[in-house]
Amino acid sequence: MAITFWKRDTDHTCSALFASAVLKELAERAHFSNLMDLTASLNENARFFEDQACAVITELYNIDREKALTILVTKVNRYNSTPLEIAYSQKLTKFMAHTACQAKLNSIWYGDIALYTPPWRDHMLEIH
Repeated sequence: MAITFWKRDTDHTCSALFASAVLKELAERAHFSNLMDLTASLNENARFFEDQACAVITELYNIDREKALTILVTKVNRYNSTPLEIAYSQKLTKFMAHTACQAKLNSIWYGDIALYTPPWRDHMLEIH
């Protein structure tokens, strides 16, 4: 069912991340119920969908880097979140470690820092 939903959705990154998150949650519940075979299967499927999200963002990043970085922080109404928000909130670490995600996070981080230049910075640059 998740594969059908993923294929029909227009935002493959968010739908794959969402499917992975749901499957991870179901795997946790199965684990607490001592359903080990089901837990393993659900975790395997969760990894599959996280891998799909990585594959989609890799392909896009290789074709159009700026578009890929923009998509990561563009809110998708169906999920009421951005891909980065979904990945972060659901601890989808493989996706968060992806080059595109790291590039966007660096851009956000350094962009925010650039807004504030401490007064001692210029002095430190003169010393070196």
